[in-house]
Amino acid sequence: MKQTLGNLKAKIQLFYFICTFFPLWAVAQRPTLQGKESFAAIRPANATTQIDTLGKDSLQVNIVKNINISKDALDEPIDYEAKDSIIFDNKSNLVHLYRDASVKFQTIEVKAGYIVLNIKDNLAIAEPLKETNGRTVGRPDFKDGEQNFKANKMRYNFKTRKGIVYDVQTLQQSLYVIGEKTKFVSANKADTTASDIIYSQDAILTTCSDPHPHYGIRAQKLKVITNKLVIVGPSNLEIGGVPTPLWLPLGFYPITKNKQTGLLFPTAYGFQANQGLGLQGIGWYFPLGAHHDLQVRANYYTRGNWGIQTASNYRYRYRFSGNYGLTFNNIAVPAAFGRPESEKGNNRVFSLSWSHNQDAAARPNQTFSANVNISTNASTVQKNVAFDYRTATQNTLTSGVSFSKQFPSKPYSFSTGFNHSQNTNTHIMDMSYSANFPTQAMFPFRSAQSTKLPDGMNKFLDQFSINYNAKAEAKLSTLDSLLLKKETLNKIRTGITHSASASAPMTLFKYITVSPNANFDQTLFFDNIKKVYRDTIFTRIVDTLTKERVAYQRGKIDTIQQTSLTPVNQFSTGVSFNTSLFGTAQFKKGVLRGFRHKLDISGGFSYRPVLTKESWFDSVRTPTRLPRTDNLPPTYQRYSIFEGSLYSVSDPGKYSRASKSLNLTLRNTLEAKIKTKRDTVARKIRLLDNFTIPLSYDFSRDSLKFSERIPMSLTNSFVKGLIRVQLDWSVTPYRRAKNQYGTWQHTNNYLWKDQSLGKIGKLNIPKPFEYSEGRMNVSTGFTVRQMLEFFTKKDTATQKVEIKPTSQQKPNEQQQPIATELPSITSLIDNFSVSYNYSIEFNKNTFSGRDTLYTSAHQIGINGSIPLSKKWNLNIGNIGLDFSNRGQLPYIDIGISRDLHCWELAGSWQPTRNSFFFTIRVKNAPLDFLKIPVQKGNNNSFGGFQPKRF
Repeated sequence: MKQTLGNLKAKIQLFYFICTFFPLWAVAQRPTLQGKESFAAIRPANATTQIDTLGKDSLQVNIVKNINISKDALDEPIDYEAKDSIIFDNKSNLVHLYRDASVKFQTIEVKAGYIVLNIKDNLAIAEPLKETNGRTVGRPDFKDGEQNFKANKMRYNFKTRKGIVYDVQTLQQSLYVIGEKTKFVSANKADTTASDIIYSQDAILTTCSDPHPHYGIRAQKLKVITNKLVIVGPSNLEIGGVPTPLWLPLGFYPITKNKQTGLLFPTAYGFQANQGLGLQGIGWYFPLGAHHDLQVRANYYTRGNWGIQTASNYRYRYRFSGNYGLTFNNIAVPAAFGRPESEKGNNRVFSLSWSHNQDAAARPNQTFSANVNISTNASTVQKNVAFDYRTATQNTLTSGVSFSKQFPSKPYSFSTGFNHSQNTNTHIMDMSYSANFPTQAMFPFRSAQSTKLPDGMNKFLDQFSINYNAKAEAKLSTLDSLLLKKETLNKIRTGITHSASASAPMTLFKYITVSPNANFDQTLFFDNIKKVYRDTIFTRIVDTLTKERVAYQRGKIDTIQQTSLTPVNQFSTGVSFNTSLFGTAQFKKGVLRGFRHKLDISGGFSYRPVLTKESWFDSVRTPTRLPRTDNLPPTYQRYSIFEGSLYSVSDPGKYSRASKSLNLTLRNTLEAKIKTKRDTVARKIRLLDNFTIPLSYDFSRDSLKFSERIPMSLTNSFVKGLIRVQLDWSVTPYRRAKNQYGTWQHTNNYLWKDQSLGKIGKLNIPKPFEYSEGRMNVSTGFTVRQMLEFFTKKDTATQKVEIKPTSQQKPNEQQQPIATELPSITSLIDNFSVSYNYSIEFNKNTFSGRDTLYTSAHQIGINGSIPLSKKWNLNIGNIGLDFSNRGQLPYIDIGISRDLHCWELAGSWQPTRNSFFFTIRVKNAPLDFLKIPVQKGNNNSFGGFQPKRF
């Protein structure tokens, strides 16, 4: 019993000893060698006294700590960690961090395979970790805010915020700075205007991201002010590590995030045979606040060509964005194309471009957009400057500016717009402006329904609607070279028209929609003309083809513009209808399972009284051709005083009676259902897309009341829409005969009344119609991929090939073959597009009466690109033949490009224009001015180059 109590007492004493001293021993031990550690920097101050006042205790102890703070201590702690191990060297005040080591202080972070942390000197030395197999891992990586770079070795002092880096590569915006030895000075974060500064020795400045850059500007001394500027001393351009003869005495390269004023390097430079030595696109950049900028560029050649280009971009977030530009070019035209030297002169080309896009959420009830492209004498640029296929062959310039405003909960809206169309071949420019004020359909009698009225009348009142529309217009047609002339303003024609209409659609017999309607139109003319015959003036008539004098003409007609406000009213009423008829036929067996024919019928009757006045028309004597041997009295021609205005007015002298006409339009579509052995369900195919026949009959005419020409059109597509066929032809129900001038024209005799026109044996079959004219067009446009996918359902772009592992490869456990995708031969040209257009026309000659059949268009063209390899690309801008023009080649544009990583090689050749362009240049800014352009335009051939014919 005593032994038991003795053992129990010994156990209690051991337990008390462990509970008392083990926590103190555990706290006093050194931390584990793995995980995360930190040592805190004590604040620099005088010795402080701290008394522990945790509360009264039987063993109360006052603890006083007297600590002397070093002046070299940091303000904040340094955090460090390592994946492998952390070794403390207390004697040398060093901490060794192995594998995936990192040290953090404020915004600074250093990562490397091996880091030595000097606690006494606040110094970190980072370098890669060398493994037992000789391989190094963990290249040092330094990060301070937005600055981030890698090096082979680095030293950094957290107190002085300075460091030395060896074999470093830093990225400053889009510039890579590679230095053999670099000094890095971190900015004081308390000073917002300060910047980090990097000093490099034997450095290369480049935009190439490769560890061994393909090119660069090498300088012995280089200074980088981060987010501001790169300054280099005497530097030399190296390509592929080989120095070139190109030296720069001093260089400044902006690397700011914000837009800064600076030089814009030339886009092209060199020698042109007819223009001399010059530069293109050299200029200056101006940032105009946070939302706008401005570029001003200039072109200059020593033999006369010069130009100024301005371009600006603007952007307001969540509101709108766009750009605009003004260009003026003075192009010296040599004595070419057979012209004498005296005709040498200058062509002044003025261009305006503007693009504006509004954010869809900015103003839901208001939209504004613009796309303006206007140029005077644009063909001069095409003939003398343009190289690319689109610019050189573009013969139409169009522009449009539109604004619309919707008024919520209101039945009206407002819209206005400006449109421009310009033909660079004929130099004719058409410009128009319009403002519209339309209303929605208004139903004034819907609230007037009554139970006392019949149901038919209530339906009529319910559907009765009124519409109103007002429109103001202004138009101008002139030559593009005369656009900026003062006299061009006199050619602007203006007018206002507004109209009101009423209709009440209703349904008859469940399938026919009938709509009686009435329309009132009023046009306001602001000017008119007066033609005056001048008898004393003699003019010479010149043949436009031979340029030779034909005869003289006595008299001249002068047109005098007059200003006056004249309203012209028109009224019409009538009734229209439309319905649809369906015909179907179904079969239970065979491939063909059914037909479906749809006939849309629409037509109506209209009545228009005569409201025109004789005062709106006048007559003027026509000039007399000399010599004249007859004694016939002079002739007069009738004209409208509104001739040349926006709107035309019908002559009451032609139709003295009111207009009453009936029209009918038949539109047909035909579909079929087929089911083959491969089909689970029947599928539809379109046999006839559209076949339209319009007919009309005018009761107010004395003769030719039926349509003189009945136009018909048929459209259809084949091969899943790849081939499109369109037929347009017209027939006439009247016989033709020669008039007093020897020209064939229609008579008032119907063909079906002449029984001698058609005979089959003894039967006389009347001929209801006679073919008048027609046109057939067959066109197609498809890519090679579309064509191949039509003939096969397999994917022609790639082919999966099984490659078995060789003896040198290590197969996996299942020994499965490796599946890879190799490009097929057809995939190289699957994006090529092929276009084909063939048109034939048939006409009745009005003089000879003979039928004429000829080919009006026959062209084939191919364009696309061929990826010759991952780096090489062959571009086919356009290759084809124009068979309708004696097999002449159209504009051919062939180009080739090569991706050289940070460089780009490109060239194009236009054989029919005897021009080419070649360049090798740096791809990325700000060093993209490093380029070698070689070009030759078609204007270099002074003899007038003509396209080759084959």
